[in-house]
Amino acid sequence: MAERALLPKNITRYDGPKGKGHLVRFKRRGRTTRWKWFFDSAYGGREGSRRAALAYWRRMVLKVPVALRVMRRHVRNKSGAVGVYLDYTRDERGRKHWNYRAAWPEASGRRARLSFSVRKYGKAWARAMAVKARREGLRQLKVAKRADLRRAVGFARGGSS
Repeated sequence: MAERALLPKNITRYDGPKGKGHLVRFKRRGRTTRWKWFFDSAYGGREGSRRAALAYWRRMVLKVPVALRVMRRHVRNKSGAVGVYLDYTRDERGRKHWNYRAAWPEASGRRARLSFSVRKYGKAWARAMAVKARREGLRQLKVAKRADLRRAVGFARGGSS
């Protein structure tokens, strides 16, 4: 359990009947793009395979594109843009107030949301603003994830960030 806390989530320890070692795996868009085994027998034991896997991970993490959890447009999506949808809220009288809402993941794992009133901006302009807000949110997420990776690589090397 203590070893798991020291390894990035891309590195997995296997103790199976066909061999023991560490597996480094990078997945993007649901497919494994890069993977490599580090068997204990080839690297002088458990600690040697862990060190070799960590060194490989450090080299590859900056080469492999940043992972973003961005969904594809669902068949029921009527706005035509992923993460942008038309929604309404009701006031105390029960009247509907239509809004285009944009949603995207933040670096912390939470979801960020913004809404734009159809009544205030018009349907086309509210949708365009929501699409732009989502695009900007995803851009900031990509920058934050890249910075997190650089800090993680510095930490894994034993240096300071």
